[in-house]
Amino acid sequence: MIKMKLVLKYCSLLLALAIGVNAQGLECKVGQGKEIFMNCLLQKAKASNALKDINLLGALYVADKQYEEAILWYKKSAIEGDAKAAFFLGGIYDEALGMQSDKFSDKVKTYLLGKDEALLNNQKEAIKWYKKAAKANYDDAMPHLNEMMEKVYGKKDTVKLYQKEIKEGKDVYWNKRFLANFYFRINEYEQRIKILNELIEEYPKQKGKWLVSLGNTYMEKFLNNKEKEIEYYHQAAKYGNKTAMHNLGIYYGDKKDYKTAEMWFRKAGKPEMVCYMYKKIVKDKDKALECYIKEAESGKVYDTGRLAEFYEDKKEFNKAIELYKDIVKLGDSGAARNIAVIYKYDLKDNEKYIQWYKVAASMGDAKAIQLLSKKGKL
Repeated sequence: MIKMKLVLKYCSLLLALAIGVNAQGLECKVGQGKEIFMNCLLQKAKASNALKDINLLGALYVADKQYEEAILWYKKSAIEGDAKAAFFLGGIYDEALGMQSDKFSDKVKTYLLGKDEALLNNQKEAIKWYKKAAKANYDDAMPHLNEMMEKVYGKKDTVKLYQKEIKEGKDVYWNKRFLANFYFRINEYEQRIKILNELIEEYPKQKGKWLVSLGNTYMEKFLNNKEKEIEYYHQAAKYGNKTAMHNLGIYYGDKKDYKTAEMWFRKAGKPEMVCYMYKKIVKDKDKALECYIKEAESGKVYDTGRLAEFYEDKKEFNKAIELYKDIVKLGDSGAARNIAVIYKYDLKDNEKYIQWYKVAASMGDAKAIQLLSKKGKL
């Protein structure tokens, strides 16, 4: 889970793959100055009306602490159903607009006394956007929603609010999901199990999802019943649930039954976990390398990146760089940043470090643009 205080940082990190700065016939070049570059991106977003351009602009406005502008642009994407944009809107209302004041600690105190309506309204707005992101299946939205609901309404009243809406027939499916997750947060596991069993009865087509949730409830740090946890994962796997298969892979890997673990990881569509298992758990570097090479041959950016990381770990930086360059050619700006990091921290070449950050920035990478802006290199 992304911690609450890191949401705004992730606005630039998670939207860093907004590629295509030179699309629509408009090329925004790094090196002409920040104002010119930002204006170019603004014109491009207006001309293309593409979500990737809109989200990139929103991320840059967050980096510049121009939150009202960021909200305007993110809302364009969120209204179109973009889950990340909705999540980041929640983060802006939750964090940025509550922390702009130099007397933030005083604002917190007045809010706790029920006297700061502006902060309260921003937090309610955050709840709205976290809910929208959760409904669009953005993984990190639910825990942030739970935290904000507890902060604004408290434990008892949050439960009452969800129960009231369920009783009134308002958005029953999602309110039951929100309530089940909130029960998890406040350690009311039996109540959570009750709601999950209701969801199984009422929405049997998603039975695998609810069975995984039941399994999670029995984990060691919650109800501490490993037998029931694994039993529910096996049941969920029969319904084709990939998360359950992934969890079974971890379970059998921990038991050193690596053959069975590999079977479940592959069924889950997670071959990179097989490679990781051989690298970190079995500690068979030759088998891990063989695994990474095999997966990278599939041509997938993700698997090639894993192989590059493997060579980084082995201090074979030139091999890693060449692999990352192949990924850059496929349009992944994150790989350009990875090359930059190798040059800075491993090869101690600051000039190439900046050069590769400029490559990432030219591809529309928000984090690279932010760093170059701070260093006056745009």
